[in-house]
Amino acid sequence: MSTTGPGRGTFLVRRLLVLAVALAVVVGVVLGVRALIADPADASPMESAEKSAPPEPATTSATVACEADDLDIALQPAAESFEAGDRPRFAVRVTHVGRQPCLVNGSQNGVAVTVADDDGAVWSSADCPVDERMLLMSPGDVDTNDVTWDLTRTDGSCEAAGSATAGDYTARAEVTDVPDATTPPVSFTLEPAPEPDPTTEPAEDAEDAAAKTEEPADDEAEGEKADKEADAETPAQDEKSGADEPAAEDSVEKS
Repeated sequence: MSTTGPGRGTFLVRRLLVLAVALAVVVGVVLGVRALIADPADASPMESAEKSAPPEPATTSATVACEADDLDIALQPAAESFEAGDRPRFAVRVTHVGRQPCLVNGSQNGVAVTVADDDGAVWSSADCPVDERMLLMSPGDVDTNDVTWDLTRTDGSCEAAGSATAGDYTARAEVTDVPDATTPPVSFTLEPAPEPDPTTEPAEDAEDAAAKTEEPADDEAEGEKADKEADAETPAQDEKSGADEPAAEDSVEKS
């Protein structure tokens, strides 16, 4: 009895299966190699987002208002005494001595200068509102500002309530929004107006000086007029005297 082997069709199917498996292996190897040597920058944004989470933002301290311990305030008047009519000027210096940046209003309202006498405050640079000048100060920063007192008394309002008189005063600077951020009071003096010298004659008024300037001219004119009148009268008197002399001679002859 004879047996018959697999047909030609069977061998063809087997070869195709082997080739398919080999091709699948080759494709898998190629894809695996490419995946190993691929640049991560070439990956799509979606793939990157799926593979790694975004980094957490860095933790930073929020900017806050300055406190008394963060600031050193200094006040210096331009002089210890001021002549009558001179406007006192003050230099204000704010130095950041803290560890973290902070905000402070550096305007003349925020860092105010207050002047006082024995009865209390008479003027402050914060009495009249001005625009804010917010400063973000870092450790070691220094801000300076000049403040001038115009010698008016405001007594807590922006309206002038009079003028300052001669005498002794004190001044201090403070950060109005920061309690205890202030300077010790500094003293200064407004000198009185000088007394007039009694040995010095008072200055003449302009009208009196003009009148005295015109008087010599008037006297001179009057003198010239009198001279002319005198000259006019002299020939007339001479003629009259000449006419009287022959009459006198005739009288002598007749007698």
